[in-house]
Amino acid sequence: MWILLAIGCVETAVNAIEYTDTWIQGERARGVDVLWVQDTSATMSEEQELLEEAATHFVAGLTFAVIDFRLGMVSTDVEADPPGTLLGPVLTDETPEMEEAFISLLTNAKEGSRNEQGIEAAMAAAHPSLTPDFARTDADLEIIFFSDEDDHGDVELTAILDALQEPRVDTELQVTAIVGDAPEGCASLAAAADPGFRYLSLQEATGGLRESICSPDYPRLLNRVGLSALGLVDHFFFSHFPDPNSLEVYVNEDLVEASGDQGWTYEIGDNSLRFHNEAIPGPAATVYATYKPFVGYRLDEDAD
Repeated sequence: MWILLAIGCVETAVNAIEYTDTWIQGERARGVDVLWVQDTSATMSEEQELLEEAATHFVAGLTFAVIDFRLGMVSTDVEADPPGTLLGPVLTDETPEMEEAFISLLTNAKEGSRNEQGIEAAMAAAHPSLTPDFARTDADLEIIFFSDEDDHGDVELTAILDALQEPRVDTELQVTAIVGDAPEGCASLAAAADPGFRYLSLQEATGGLRESICSPDYPRLLNRVGLSALGLVDHFFFSHFPDPNSLEVYVNEDLVEASGDQGWTYEIGDNSLRFHNEAIPGPAATVYATYKPFVGYRLDEDAD
């Protein structure tokens, strides 16, 4: 009897607690130069096909918000294409038929050498003196490596970062690696890859996305990469585990309903709040959620 009374008091105290988590969505106020580095070796045919089939999702992420961007593409074959050679025109936020234009760039990125040197290609293409139509000194830089094999170059990490950052003052550098997983690589029904250690070291050093090229869900992966290029995320991590039934979510003071289509869902796997489609908060938006902590089964349910 006394034990039951004590437990009841503890639950009442816990239920009275309410947390509020607040996040600020990212932004690219200076604009962003997005450099896609495409592995053109013969082993990339399956991954290239997956990429082209899901290209609309990358474009949807990249054009989600009105941000000044330039999108250029280079190959990892620095023998056939001198470092800094762009594979086709630079795409911008004003390019019509963006999906078709992006796929057109991909069609130029095939049948290259197996001596992949994507980092060397990126260092050259990202330098404003070599690609003035693409690279800007006053814009953020997003580099996306898409490869099933590691970079074969030997430039040290510090020298790479210095070369990429040196022409830019007070701008942000971010590297996203869509490569084979460390330490063993990866394999799926549609793709296989060696680990991309050098690309992953750049990703880790700059805080970009780490994505598996063997992912079973290319649409979601590419949409996430497109959003990240704009400085945006579609998920936010809670400071405590919430009772999902108590969650109230706001974006810029507007209540957002729970929905897997045009709203938010609670992702128990990583304890995050995930937004979907048009509900994803725009640049610099304030996001907050109020909730009670998750405490398991209620005493009256146990009693039943």
